[in-house]
Amino acid sequence: MFKTRPTSELINDFSVDEEEAKRETDSITLISLEQNDHFYDEIELSLDEADRAAEQSDIRYSSADVFARMKKRIHERKY
Repeated sequence: MFKTRPTSELINDFSVDEEEAKRETDSITLISLEQNDHFYDEIELSLDEADRAAEQSDIRYSSADVFARMKKRIHERKY
């Protein structure tokens, strides 16, 4: 179960969250608003590019095909 805290509490006391994250099985990730915006901007650009490519092609994929390809690429990725 996720624990939700107000932003003001996160800003004022990071150490509590860091210690809590070490004890919990779920991970907690904090990122800045700028990082969040950048992340979603990149996703939005990729989705726009995919939409343009789909408009120019007659090929259509089922959701099962798409998710199978995604899973394969994720598992092939080297970190």
